[in-house]
Amino acid sequence: MSGIVKRSTNDIRLSRAESLLGSMAEADNADLQEPVGKALAKIQFYSSQITPYCQALLNKVFTREGVSLNVKRNSAIYLYQVVELYGEREKEVQDLFLDIQKVFMKFLFDRKAYMQDLSSKALSKIYHQGTPEARNQLVEALSKTLSGEKSASEH
Repeated sequence: MSGIVKRSTNDIRLSRAESLLGSMAEADNADLQEPVGKALAKIQFYSSQITPYCQALLNKVFTREGVSLNVKRNSAIYLYQVVELYGEREKEVQDLFLDIQKVFMKFLFDRKAYMQDLSSKALSKIYHQGTPEARNQLVEALSKTLSGEKSASEH
């Protein structure tokens, strides 16, 4: 039996998720990215890796160098899927709402219409699923951005 490595179902899921994420990272197709994002979110959730997954996506969006705009956009699409699937019922996702809302504030004024629409939907979901504190911060950030006090990238 030497040489045979038994991998857990969790390890196999995570390996497939990494492969899918790697192959789709640069694709510029929102219709394709939404189901990919749902699949990745489900894999990460059932592997008990949703928080590290979200943190990795947040890092990609806010990294200043070495990450293409397509990767940042796709990371935002994947974060939206996490919010949509698990935001209402999972506290560990809700704990990240303030950071996640910054992602969508950033893309609210993106030149791609689908990113503007996605950001609007995401901010609405975060508002409705969030705590009163998160709601207040979201409204304050939106007010500052829309009044010109802050740019969307400053949040």
